[in-house]
Amino acid sequence: ESYFIQISDFISCFVYLFYRHVLKKESLPKRINNMVDEAFIIKILEIFKENEILKMSAGDGNEYGLAIYPRCLE
Repeated sequence: ESYFIQISDFISCFVYLFYRHVLKKESLPKRINNMVDEAFIIKILEIFKENEILKMSAGDGNEYGLAIYPRCLE
């Protein structure tokens, strides 16, 4: 059971980092700033996309199918 929780946690962590760092242009948390950069985050999401881990039909106009609420990112 814990494998599924760990996998879900890994996926949600990178989706969250993508949202905060790539879409909202916020800095990465200090504890991971030395290990992860924008290119790595995008590479992981591309792997999710290629392996159909993300539901591509969920988001409107989002390249990774992410449904982000509220719709306004400002």
